[in-house]
Amino acid sequence: MKQSSQHPRIFFLTHPISIKSGSDCISSSGVEVLRKLGVDSELCELWPNSLAKLMLKDGRRSGHLLFKYVVSPIYSWLALKRIRRDDIVWMYDISLYGNIQSLWFEKALKTKGARYIFQLHDNWLSVPGYREAALKRLDLADLVACLTPGLRNAIRGVRPQMDPQILRGPIDVLRLQALDPPEPSSIPKVIWTGNPKNLKEIPNAREMLGRVFAKHPFDFVVISGCRKPALDLTIPWRWFPYDSERESERISGSCAGLAPLEDTAYARCKDVFKVKTYMACGVPPVATAIGNSLEVIRDGETGFLVDSQVAWEERLLELVTSPRRARVMGMAARKQCVEQYSHAAIIPEWIAVLENRFGKIRESL
Repeated sequence: MKQSSQHPRIFFLTHPISIKSGSDCISSSGVEVLRKLGVDSELCELWPNSLAKLMLKDGRRSGHLLFKYVVSPIYSWLALKRIRRDDIVWMYDISLYGNIQSLWFEKALKTKGARYIFQLHDNWLSVPGYREAALKRLDLADLVACLTPGLRNAIRGVRPQMDPQILRGPIDVLRLQALDPPEPSSIPKVIWTGNPKNLKEIPNAREMLGRVFAKHPFDFVVISGCRKPALDLTIPWRWFPYDSERESERISGSCAGLAPLEDTAYARCKDVFKVKTYMACGVPPVATAIGNSLEVIRDGETGFLVDSQVAWEERLLELVTSPRRARVMGMAARKQCVEQYSHAAIIPEWIAVLENRFGKIRESL
């Protein structure tokens, strides 16, 4: 598509999909949906310095890394050279940076005459060391966006004059599929998947998992990171590294996907990509009844919302002992995910918000 002042390009700056499933929010398939709707878009994937250096040191995918991604400060500079006046640069969160306090990239965008969207993915306003960095970006952005109502309230708490826009986070339902269910006679599988930083969620459920396992044994699978974690559990468990190409294969067929959260200011603002990932794979989530899980899960229909240890045990045991019940709920979860949280469902909402703020961004098809 040709560049024009009426139809600016949109650059997304985000983590690569191979790091975490949350990158589904802005993914290559999402950009493809935008292009089909007449929006000239480009995805710029930034490797965090620490991971890039680790991969280079270990010799893994080093050629691919060097030629395509480069470490983030260098790639930010290369991306900046391609951005022109009136382009819209969508900065997905602030955790991309080795030095999050640095605003050189955002200030350079404004100097070039580009527009800057700052979208909060997590409540960095509640995290020491990130709060000031987030505040600076809120004040600099041409459009402040957030994924959840909780995040909007958090932003208004520190900047009452702002009108942050909720741009809901989709999940890539084309990449994530509900595969064929396991044989009825097979042992039920329970899954936990997520960022290695969130592995602390599992030991918090240690006693509950042990009680359910004692009543009805199950296969407990953890998918996270690239190295096996040290988990002190009383039940057998298996680990798989995160692999976007095999994510559906390893999650599908589970009778339950666990999404426990501590009730904190940070957790109440999270978008629940873990929950959406389970649902896209046809697995009913069992989640703590706080934050955006309340918005996404239809309790008793597409998953379970729980608010006590007793409820955790009862709901998980219900799914472990009733494969048919788990299958029906998983199918309903997949259907809801496609209808409400796919790129095709959510991206038109994004376009409406952007055109309301920046004017027409779609080319004539």
